[in-house]
Amino acid sequence: MTWSLRTGEDFSPPGEYLKALLMTALGLMLSTVGTDLSAGVQRFTFGRMDLIDGISFLLLAMATFALSEAVMMVLKGQRETDRISLEVHSMRLTRDEIRSIAPVIVRSSILGFLVGILPGAGATIASFLA
Repeated sequence: MTWSLRTGEDFSPPGEYLKALLMTALGLMLSTVGTDLSAGVQRFTFGRMDLIDGISFLLLAMATFALSEAVMMVLKGQRETDRISLEVHSMRLTRDEIRSIAPVIVRSSILGFLVGILPGAGATIASFLA
């Protein structure tokens, strides 16, 4: 099913708003795990020392990607025809590839340099913007 964008027409497929609200509620519920900063009371730790500091954002991000991949693998299954075979010939760039990426490299280098020299911004923001 494809969705087209016309004037005055809703672009998001049905159920997207409900899905977004449910994910927001789940995120808020997960953020309440740990020690309350204002009262010092443990919330939803169930006596586990691992949960006193709360749930790490990195752990949640990695688990989200792993869970979605596991669900997709179960739903799709894996047939012999679904496997992808890759052939690696050469890692060298051709002249056409160099011509196509040269403007991006120049633009990213200039933007990264200008943001990187700003005090307090640092290399992380420069790399992200570039």
